[in-house]
Amino acid sequence: ADEDILEDSVLRIVEYLRGQGYRDATANFGRETTSDGDLVVTFSVMRGPLYRLARVDVTGNAAVSSSELVGAMRLREGQVFSEITMSADVSALQELYARRGYTQAHVVPTAEPLVSAADARQVPVVVRIEVTENVRTVVASLRFQGNDTLASTELAAGLGLHDEDLLGRQR
Repeated sequence: ADEDILEDSVLRIVEYLRGQGYRDATANFGRETTSDGDLVVTFSVMRGPLYRLARVDVTGNAAVSSSELVGAMRLREGQVFSEITMSADVSALQELYARRGYTQAHVVPTAEPLVSAADARQVPVVVRIEVTENVRTVVASLRFQGNDTLASTELAAGLGLHDEDLLGRQR
């Protein structure tokens, strides 16, 4: 059995379990040759406790309401907690801000277990989303220089931007 294939298999097992809410999942493998010359590969898997989302706290937002931000996320109270889902939600929130002209917005998540994982079979997790909106970018005006071939209106139409558009959102 190829070492790379076995290591990739371990990573896939761990990734799958973490996606199912077993944040502390681990796996490894061992090889043994039987007296008949057969190779036996054994995977040892430890799931650990199940992590569930207790709540999501959003701070730092002013331009977009907390309820709208939470509504744009897939994380929901009571669901199993997944780092993959949290990362996807961060991307969705950054995209939401970009569409509103906040192209320099930063969304930083943290996930904090409420009890020690060693003490529980299920661990509640609080996700905190810290938003730094920065400035809103608006196109004040468009001006083209050095162009003798196309009209400025044609160039502007090709860009998809117009005066007073929000940078990051096109019509």
